[in-house]
Amino acid sequence: MQTPKFLKPEQVRCSAREYGTPLYIYSEQKLRSSAEQVLAFPHAYGLTARYAMKANPNAGDRCTF
Repeated sequence: MQTPKFLKPEQVRCSAREYGTPLYIYSEQKLRSSAEQVLAFPHAYGLTARYAMKANPNAGDRCTF
């Protein structure tokens, strides 16, 4: 099991017990930062950033640490 850099090992074990495995855990801070970078692209020609839900269809439960 690879431990995410933004979680403590105990948080990973607790999440795995509570939600089962495989388990996908994302950093909200990293996702927001990436979204801000995409939205900051120059858009002189009407570029609109879009997100394809089929790329990541995890509805998932929300758990905060």
